[in-house]
Amino acid sequence: MRRPGKIRNIAELAEASDSEVIKVIEHFRQPGRSFLMPGVHIALHTDSVVELSHESLMRIWTRLSAWVEEEFESAYMYHRISDAAAMYQIGKNGLVAPAGLQLALNWQKKQRPTRAWAQRYDIAYERSIVFLDTSRITYEAELKNQEMRQRKALRRA
Repeated sequence: MRRPGKIRNIAELAEASDSEVIKVIEHFRQPGRSFLMPGVHIALHTDSVVELSHESLMRIWTRLSAWVEEEFESAYMYHRISDAAAMYQIGKNGLVAPAGLQLALNWQKKQRPTRAWAQRYDIAYERSIVFLDTSRITYEAELKNQEMRQRKALRRA
């Protein structure tokens, strides 16, 4: 799905300056390329809205398709974490189980989600990250306790 965006928002998502984003956009809207709109004859500024020139680009641009798929998977994982955090907050479920926790932590390490990115999908970014951190800290504490119990049992034996 095409999603036009202002340069300032794109810069925030990319963790780049507006001028860096404009420089990249200019490269993709040069005469003979015109992948992005508005056309090259319109000057870009922070509030300019940028979008793909045609939806067919989404189907034929292989790298873009891969980026879209990766974004979908990342958003799906974030939704799962956010939903679990909401349920935990109201007491309807526990922290993330170890198997799911490792997947979520790998996702977090790889994707490095930011508040600006996350708010496109769910505004409760802080709650989700705190929930994930609490799950990790609790799991690590449980592992330490288990290790200590095993050492004690070994000493007794």
